[in-house]
Amino acid sequence: MAAREVAKAQCRKENQPLAPPMDASGRGEETRNIQSVLHSATAADIPTGDRAPIVISDDQPLVDALKFIADAWVRACPVRDTSTNTIIGTLDLRDIGQFMVQMHRSGASELEKGTGSRADTGSDRNVLMEFIASKNVPLEQLARKRPFTIVKPTTTLLELARTMSSGSHIVGISSEGRGDMPGGIGKVITQGMLFKYLVPHLQNLSVPVHDVMKAPIITVKCSSNALKCFEIMINKKISGLGVVDEDGLLIHNTSTSDIKMLITAPDLEDLSLNQSIEDFLVQLRSLQASHKTRVPVSSCNEDDEMKSAVAKLAKTGYHRVWVTNANKEPVGVMSLSDLFRNLVSERPFAKSHMSDAPFCHVTCSLM
Repeated sequence: MAAREVAKAQCRKENQPLAPPMDASGRGEETRNIQSVLHSATAADIPTGDRAPIVISDDQPLVDALKFIADAWVRACPVRDTSTNTIIGTLDLRDIGQFMVQMHRSGASELEKGTGSRADTGSDRNVLMEFIASKNVPLEQLARKRPFTIVKPTTTLLELARTMSSGSHIVGISSEGRGDMPGGIGKVITQGMLFKYLVPHLQNLSVPVHDVMKAPIITVKCSSNALKCFEIMINKKISGLGVVDEDGLLIHNTSTSDIKMLITAPDLEDLSLNQSIEDFLVQLRSLQASHKTRVPVSSCNEDDEMKSAVAKLAKTGYHRVWVTNANKEPVGVMSLSDLFRNLVSERPFAKSHMSDAPFCHVTCSLM
């Protein structure tokens, strides 16, 4: 039995926590530092500001809830059962994106059959929102798609990272008996908050990005239909797509969260999922620029060190950075989920975490 397995067995026998690996993946000090923080720091150490947790009540009309989460510029928030004051799930932009695409398809189908009606303005946004409102879909239906995890303030960052590495982008911290807090939540920690806390311990990593990135990836051409691009994300269960030009060079990034602009885009009445993905994103970014100044896509080279990728994620606030080769073609992607998944693994930053597939991407040309 390997030494690490012997240590595990002994810890289980003595009911003691397992100490962080001393030489994870052969990278010594670099990984010992971050592993030490993950094992010693707790949820209570993550600063969340003075703002109370954002919680939506399940008795809100779905359209109002969609507008609320879009206006609040959050990716997800817990949903509370008003009758029991308990959290029943999460309203997440990934599920909202899937729902919006389904509603768009259903609405278009009814119009073709002559069983639906268009809004007077004829805008894609108004048609879609009116169609959703007419269906009276309960908020609970979307919320229960994604469970909401509540942990104690003493939960280690290792466990937080593990929870946020798959499925959930937010975690609730219990209010420890305070009955005045909605759903018993004292605060909510997001992926971004956890990442920001860890940045000082990640900014010296010399690990090559290609050892951590996920590959192969799926990209779409700039002329592809926007609706079909979002359908690819939903069908492939991925949260983002790289958009390339006719030469295969990365020019845009899109994710299901971009669909939220169809909910809160009164100044873009012509914004439509029937446009090409490039036209859709160009119009979208023109409005976003008035709210937040961001680069349209963040990327790094596959041979860059991880500290470069970490710096770009920290600067842009994005949840992913695209990885390109020497020819500026996308060959991989690294998201916060990928980073957390790597951190909580047995051998952090080991090359084996990368897909066994060669560095390549599959480009879909959709009309």
